[in-house]
Amino acid sequence: MRSLLVFGHDEVIVHEGLKCWSFPLELHHNSAAGLKLFVVEEIVGMSSHRQCYYCRSVGWGNHMICNKRFHFVLPSKDSATEQTEGLTIEVNGSTMRPKLRMEAEKHLLHGILHFNGFGHLIRINGFEGGSEFTSGHQIMNLWDRICKELQVRQVSLTDVARKRTMELRLIHGLAYGEPWFQRWGYKFGHGSYGITEQMYQRSLHALRSFPLPLLIPPICCTIADVDILTIVTKYQSISPKVLKTLGDLFNYMLELKAKLPYETKVLDFRSIMEAASCRWSMRRVEMAAQVIVEELKRSGYRWVTRQEVRDAARIYIGDTGLLDFVLKSLGNHIVGNYIVRRAVNPVTKVLEYCLQDISPAFPRTLNVSSSNSGQNIPRFQITEFQINKDLLHLYKYLLMSDQPHSTTTTLFSSAIPLAVNILLDTKHLIKDYSVNFSHHANTDPEHISVTCVARLRNTLYRDLQPNEVMRIPINRTVGDLKREVEGYYRNTYWGLRNFAADLVVIENENGRELCDKDLVVGLVKIDGGVVVVEGSKNGGDGEIMFECGKRGNVDCLCGAKEEDGERMVSCDICEVWQHSRCVRIPDEEEVPSVFFCGRCESEIVKLPLTQY
Repeated sequence: MRSLLVFGHDEVIVHEGLKCWSFPLELHHNSAAGLKLFVVEEIVGMSSHRQCYYCRSVGWGNHMICNKRFHFVLPSKDSATEQTEGLTIEVNGSTMRPKLRMEAEKHLLHGILHFNGFGHLIRINGFEGGSEFTSGHQIMNLWDRICKELQVRQVSLTDVARKRTMELRLIHGLAYGEPWFQRWGYKFGHGSYGITEQMYQRSLHALRSFPLPLLIPPICCTIADVDILTIVTKYQSISPKVLKTLGDLFNYMLELKAKLPYETKVLDFRSIMEAASCRWSMRRVEMAAQVIVEELKRSGYRWVTRQEVRDAARIYIGDTGLLDFVLKSLGNHIVGNYIVRRAVNPVTKVLEYCLQDISPAFPRTLNVSSSNSGQNIPRFQITEFQINKDLLHLYKYLLMSDQPHSTTTTLFSSAIPLAVNILLDTKHLIKDYSVNFSHHANTDPEHISVTCVARLRNTLYRDLQPNEVMRIPINRTVGDLKREVEGYYRNTYWGLRNFAADLVVIENENGRELCDKDLVVGLVKIDGGVVVVEGSKNGGDGEIMFECGKRGNVDCLCGAKEEDGERMVSCDICEVWQHSRCVRIPDEEEVPSVFFCGRCESEIVKLPLTQY
């Protein structure tokens, strides 16, 4: 971090305990975007919120509170350009200025790195989240490079990303068998409501392998049944391979959507009917669009000026108002098998049109003549808009429906909602960066890596978490190691700022105390580099040392033994915490002022009535 901040520009900040640096970003060799990455150093001892909510949610509540944490904030372009009097940030409700807030939902990126190398990715916003220049994929690449270069240990995130109104972790898991963030190495970290990794993997496999024939009942009783049958039949008919499972269907739909042109937004031409200036019927607009396409086809897919297209189509379209409206509206719209492209010629400055054939994206489209009936089978119109609409319909009526319809009243009907709930409750992902870094560090012949476990004497705390890896020269003694560990813990952790290392012991040798004059390299050969450093701290006995604070034990009906970020309620007798959902308190209701867990309530019932 020190090496990085040397290259940053100091920003004016009006809050005690905070320092800030900015880094201008270049996008595609174009600095006109004006985006800046801000790095904010927060002194935890001067903050009103010393504990980290994200550590508790991901299962790191037993970690000690660090002295510092660094916020990486990439504001949206609008927020960045409004800054005229230095950086303005809000941290934990303490407002400095109102223009830029640390926790703003519109930030393109917000990540936190604790001083001990653990961190959290709080927010990513791509194009759908309001970004004008960068996609979510590009922002994730930036964050991943930052973490790799800083050699962080582990980073967590809460996967609540959405595609429009659909949960991305469910859609992407169905299609590819993994979260969207796993392409950067983020994997199952901590499940809510007692969900284990094995439960998650089994649910994901069950949902992806659900047979498609079970979704098509012999008799369609509702409109939803008919729509699902139509969707399944549509994509099965154009797929080059047989779609056997629900995972195959979602995978093909997303892959097909990715094949559509993505340079600019492509819409079905019927969407131009939504314009306020449209006063013509769908039939007349469709007829005019087909005439324009036919005239463009005659040009051999070359760019044609607007006037040339208008003159050629004028022979068939007598209503010049309709013709001008369609020409004005058509641009990156799909008409049949073609996308109508529109652009201004950079030399002549004249508006031009051309066609782009997209039929190769659909290997088996239906456009077959029936010799028996003499009628044409209507070809399926597959556009990005249509795929999104079909995905949303499957998501809404098949995966998220509270009332199962006839397509799921089979022996396997309970498998879908159960698996969906488990996937939705698996949100906390973790990437371990220290694996590659530790392997690289071990190749240095001049240094050795020693894993140290700190332990406080005469306290309730046994081994302090997390364990620390110290890299020291091979000629250092145990006394040198003790002093380095002491300094490291003092500089890193808030509760150990007065820590004093007394002795170094080997745990698996009955706590044998090591002499300060012993070489550490000999210790590595004996115990694999793991040592216990015992010590004490002066003062601060009543302070909160850990991220979990003073919250009581978690012992929920679902099997959860620690916090997971979900709403919880504490028993007023035994002070055990449980999920409000598990004890049947709806999310829309407030937690009752007096609450007894099931165990305490049953004990109260057994008490004899007092005789008056």
